[in-house]
Amino acid sequence: MNKIIYIFILVLLFISQINASDVDDLESNINILNSEDLQLFIKNNEIVIVGFFDKVDNKEYGYIKGLSLALKEYERLNFVISTDNNSNVWASEIVGVQVENPSVVIFKQGNGYYIPYDKIQSKPMYNVRELCLKALNPFVDEFDDMPIEYNYDYLLYFYVDEEDKIANFELMQKLGASLFQEFNVKYIYQEKNPLNINLPELKSKFIIVTKNFQSYYRQIDVLSEEDETNFENITYFVNYYKSGSLDPQFIWRYEEMNWEFTDYVTEARPNIYDSIVLEPTTDVIVLYYKSDCPYSQQVMESFQVLAKKYIDQRHKLTVAEFEAESQNIPITSPWRNLIEYPTVVLYPATKTGTGTKRQFYVLKQDLGRSAINIANWMLKRVTNSYDEVLYSPTDFQKLNEIDGGIIEQDKKEEMEEFKANELLGDPNLIYTLFGQGRDQKFFSVENEENNYYIGNTAYDEMAITAAYYELTPTTYIVHYPEPTTESDW
Repeated sequence: MNKIIYIFILVLLFISQINASDVDDLESNINILNSEDLQLFIKNNEIVIVGFFDKVDNKEYGYIKGLSLALKEYERLNFVISTDNNSNVWASEIVGVQVENPSVVIFKQGNGYYIPYDKIQSKPMYNVRELCLKALNPFVDEFDDMPIEYNYDYLLYFYVDEEDKIANFELMQKLGASLFQEFNVKYIYQEKNPLNINLPELKSKFIIVTKNFQSYYRQIDVLSEEDETNFENITYFVNYYKSGSLDPQFIWRYEEMNWEFTDYVTEARPNIYDSIVLEPTTDVIVLYYKSDCPYSQQVMESFQVLAKKYIDQRHKLTVAEFEAESQNIPITSPWRNLIEYPTVVLYPATKTGTGTKRQFYVLKQDLGRSAINIANWMLKRVTNSYDEVLYSPTDFQKLNEIDGGIIEQDKKEEMEEFKANELLGDPNLIYTLFGQGRDQKFFSVENEENNYYIGNTAYDEMAITAAYYELTPTTYIVHYPEPTTESDW
């Protein structure tokens, strides 16, 4: 009798554990289904997010559970876990690639979108939550207002009237389903649109607008007038854009209306120097060049590559050039110590995005002239954060031709730069610039007493920078020999 009671108690405990597990999954809106049930569930539901795992208690299960809880207010989103190998086989046929464990597939209206787990773990590369929210929207809708979130590039079709719009309905739906993970596919009315792009040659054509709305790419730059506007050709246009081989067109920002650009590089002239270089919210890298200097021309080509790579992040980074032989660097510039051509100087944005820029970094001659080495140097010193840009095989070929490969700066030298700029960024440090530029005066400290300082820094500990500063009428730091106007750089 006791044995029967004991077995009965064990059965009750087992049932209670199952019920507790069921309640836990109900709270997180997760269904655990085999292959057959999964296929039926996806058929009967518009949006299903499926986690493919080896077993339910897999550590990645917590991610799906957390995602379902975070999005539980959206009743149209359904979350499922499957550990059935047959589910992987069936899903692989739907998405067209091998579905491995662990991974996530988002099903929308029967279409499957595969997300390997390594992409899920790298949040800057792939935000699954945003993709789930995107699934709540139609594959295609109207672009009639500027968005407030910038997660995906846009593939836009400029229609001229309702007849034109309807005639391309099937094509747009197919493109929307195909490009769901990468693009927002939308109609845009040619005659009146929030982008203010009303060029006649774009009528009944596609353009790609980048997610930050700072550049666009045209179908007509890839396909001829004779090419039919069909799924295959527009997909070719999209893939050509993704390869990085297509030249962008500017979507002008308000502050750029009086600026001039040469091959995507901003021309910084004295009359607009402050509004470009000293803008506190923007990191600005400037090439000071001489027109007939061959080394200047080489670095100028690297700047053109940088400007094109960062064209969609130019609200944070300005790539500029300043012709420094026939015009003076304005006295308001934090750096004016022009010794040789070319010279590359970075003016980081202020930490708060307000106030006066005081910091700068000067690229040393031995740190390279290629776009990749200049970018690597720059990205260690900027204030703003940037999306990763992709370089082409040609860019790496130029890197090897110009610099012989990646150049790493001496760590001690680099730390001295950072130390000096930290002091220069101190809002409590008062100093004035003097005697820099074409009318520069030079001083020697060889016979002077060691009374040079920045704040409380002893002279012997002071990091050497590339500028002259006047801390008091008689106290100066950093001295250089007479400059030359040419360089073997």
